[in-house]
Order: sequence, then C-alpha cells, then structure tokens
Amino acid sequence: MDVSGQETDWRSANFRQKLVSQIEEAMRKAGVAHNKSSKDMENHVFMKAKTRVRHFHVFPILCVGSR
Repeated sequence: MDVSGQETDWRSANFRQKLVSQIEEAMRKAGVAHNKSSKDMENHVFMKAKTRVRHFHVFPILCVGSR
C-alpha cells in the first residue's frame, strides 16, 4: 500500500475503504468468524487514532490479530 502523501490522506473515504478491503482479506484468510465487520474494525481504529502515524501503527496489529 502506498502511504505517501499529505497528512490528511489517511482520513479520506477512498483510503479508508482500501483499509476495509485489507481487513476483509485478512479476515477471509484467517477463516474465523468475527463479531465485528471489517468496516466496524476500521472505524474503531480511525476513531482512536489521532495521527496518521498512530493509525498506521494500530492497523497492522488489527490485521495480524485477525489471522
């Protein structure tokens, strides 16, 4: 994933949708049912993250946790 660009790019709807797709892929590969949807998971991370760096720190943890 390309993470370059302005600081606010991580807040755009297109960028967030890419993250939702990646979460869905990780969930599919894990083959385990989850209580939350990929959209809910991304929204949770988005609401907690105050900066782009923090968002990118938490996101991989979420994907690995799905496996």
